[in-house]
Amino acid sequence: MSDKPVWGPATEHKARIVVEVGQAHEGSESFAHAYIDEIANAGADAVKFQIHIAGAESSRADRFRLQRRYQNESRFEYWKRHEFPQAVLEDLVTHARERSLHIGFSTFSLEGLERFELLAPDFLKIGSGEALQPWFLEQAGKTSAPIVLSTGLSSTAEIRHSMEVLSPNLENFTLLQCTTRYPARLEDVGLNVVDQLREQFACLVGLSDHSGVLAPSVFAISQGASMVEIHGTFTKLAQGPDSRSSLDFDEIALLCNLRDAWATLENNPVDKDAMKLNLEENRAVFGRSVAVRADLNAGDVLTADDLYFAKPGGGISPGRISEVLGTRAKHFIRGQSIIDEGDLAPS
Repeated sequence: MSDKPVWGPATEHKARIVVEVGQAHEGSESFAHAYIDEIANAGADAVKFQIHIAGAESSRADRFRLQRRYQNESRFEYWKRHEFPQAVLEDLVTHARERSLHIGFSTFSLEGLERFELLAPDFLKIGSGEALQPWFLEQAGKTSAPIVLSTGLSSTAEIRHSMEVLSPNLENFTLLQCTTRYPARLEDVGLNVVDQLREQFACLVGLSDHSGVLAPSVFAISQGASMVEIHGTFTKLAQGPDSRSSLDFDEIALLCNLRDAWATLENNPVDKDAMKLNLEENRAVFGRSVAVRADLNAGDVLTADDLYFAKPGGGISPGRISEVLGTRAKHFIRGQSIIDEGDLAPS
């Protein structure tokens, strides 16, 4: 595989944007690679896949959370269809790094964690369901990869307990506000919780959003989120369970552009007085000077009817009009010309 890039903390004033593929590839290796290319083209920082092992995480009693027209006979078979061999997962890691993307995985079993470690990816995302499983967290805490923990099903006390179990690996740890609904209603997104998590747990915080609209991610970035995770899709009309909860690639590209613009705004505070000094040339371009409306001959007395305020600045300023009124033209002055002191003689 390609050299592993350094994950590290998110750049100051620039939230990391992670795009979750989830099951959107529908078990297709080529479709999964197409997602990597589109996520890179959109300008995101990272792609996230899921490692599924049906026999280690599901059962014949596992129920679909959404009913679709086209789906497997059971959810067990559905997860089975989404299993990728280790070699395919390695190819995904290589491809992501070739496209300068960080790559992470969620997984849902101890066997999945073993496969995760062999891949040596950039981060482990612990989903909302696994966040409530101490047996899973104990093993996850032993991984060498940075951890991103979703809190979609957790109370504050449960979040604290999860972090205690993960305590062997809380360096470069990120906690995500999340509401486990697909799609989540805007009133349930909980942007206020992002600040609460930062205050309560003193770690990097962000938002994992399932609303399927752009606004929550944009506002989370403006609140200082270190990470925003969204699901990505080629089309919201797809039959996948997360399609309506996802952003399409035009929306993801716009989100990345807005994130970059916000980073520029946040990282470059302006001193109005200092900026004024840097804008002297433009002040002249946009400014006004005293000008004459029509031709004047030498000796003509300048009246209010003769004068108007014209661009650019740099001549006699409009605030000095009283000094001009009643003076005489020292020589011929062409109409629609800016005047200066050299054009005027006392009356």
